[in-house]
Amino acid sequence: MGMTKNSGISAVSALASAALHGDGKACCRLALIFFPKNDALARALLERAARSGYVKAQRIIERLWPPLSPAHISPKPPTPSPTLPAKDEQRAMKYRDAAEQGNAAAQRAFGWCCEFGKGVTLSFDDAVKWYRKSAEQGNVLAQISLGNLYREGKGVPLDYRRCVAWYRKASAQGHADAQCNLGWCYGTGNGVLKNTSTALKWYEQSARQGHATARDNIHALQAAFAHELQTSAIPFNDERFSIAPDGTIELNSRKCCIYIRNQRRDVDLQKRTTKYRYHLCNCRTIQEMVADGRKDRYVATARDDSLFEVDVNDHPTRNRLVELNMQLCQNCRELLRQRGMYQEPFSLKDFYAKHQSSIPEMFLKKRQEAVTRAYPPDGECV
Repeated sequence: MGMTKNSGISAVSALASAALHGDGKACCRLALIFFPKNDALARALLERAARSGYVKAQRIIERLWPPLSPAHISPKPPTPSPTLPAKDEQRAMKYRDAAEQGNAAAQRAFGWCCEFGKGVTLSFDDAVKWYRKSAEQGNVLAQISLGNLYREGKGVPLDYRRCVAWYRKASAQGHADAQCNLGWCYGTGNGVLKNTSTALKWYEQSARQGHATARDNIHALQAAFAHELQTSAIPFNDERFSIAPDGTIELNSRKCCIYIRNQRRDVDLQKRTTKYRYHLCNCRTIQEMVADGRKDRYVATARDDSLFEVDVNDHPTRNRLVELNMQLCQNCRELLRQRGMYQEPFSLKDFYAKHQSSIPEMFLKKRQEAVTRAYPPDGECV
C-alpha cells in the first residue's frame, strides 16, 4: 500500500524534529529530500550531520560538491594600489612648478588640486597654504576659496571672522559669489554683528549680476526680518529707514512703529502705561529726529498687541525691560486720518492686517544659504 500525502508530511516532520535535536542521520536524510531544489539548505543540513559525527554525511558532501582543483580556481586579482590619473597628475605638477615660481593663478590652481585631490593626494592643509599665497597676491578665486575653508573649518580651525575678511576682499573686486557670501555673514551674524540692511546691500549687488542664490537669500532675509520685527524691538539706527508713498514709516520695506526705548520718567509701572508716544508716520517728531541725527535713541517694532518693550532703569549700565501700553502720536493720528487709514477704536493688529505687505509662504521657512562652489582651473596657467 503506497504512502499517503499526510503520512509523507508526518515523516518529514519527524525527520525535522530529530534533526533539530542533533540527530546526524536525520539531518542527512532530510538533506537528501531537499537536494537539489534547495541545495543551500541541503548542504547546511549535511554539514550539521558531519559535525555531529555522522561520517557518511561528509562523503555525501564531497560527492555532491566536489572541491575544485587548483587549476580550476581563478586566482584573486591583486588589489590595485591607489593611483592617480596620469593626466590629472601631469597637470597638477605643471601647476605646482608654476606655483613655486610665484604665479598667483598657478598657486590658486594647485590649491584647488589639493582641496579636491586632483592629481595629488587630497590635503586641506596644502589647499589652505596655496590658496593663501595666491589670495595675498589678490587672486579673487583664491580669496573666496580660502574664505570657504575658514567657514567650513577645513584645513584651518573654523573662523567666521577670517572668513568675512577674505569674502570682503573678494567682494571689493566685484565677484558675485563673494558678495552673496558676505551678505550671508551679515544676514546670519556669523563673523560680524547681524545687520539686515548691510546683508541686503551685498545680496542686491550679487543679484544684479544674476546670482540666483543671492535673489533667494533676499526673500529669505526679508522673511526673517519681518518675523524679528513682529516679535521684538530692533535698534532703529542700524536698518534702512524710508517713508512709504502713503506716508508711513518703513524699515527694510516693512511698516513699523518707532518709539524711544529708554523711558525713565513719565512711566506708571502699576498701570503699565507711559506718557511717551509711538509713531507710525513721517510726523514732525520723526522729521526732527532724522534732521538732528538722533535715530540711535529709537527702536522699531511691528508687534500688533500694542505692548512696547521699554527700559525703565535709572542705572546707566543696567537694563530693566518691561512691557507697557503706549498711545499713538497725535500728529500721526491726524496724518493717518487724512489718508483714510485711521478709525476709532484704532488697532495695530487691524492696521498691519490691512496695510502690511505679506510674505509668500514659500519664503517663510527658507533659510539663507552661503555658496560653496568649486572653481576648477581651465589651464590658464599651464
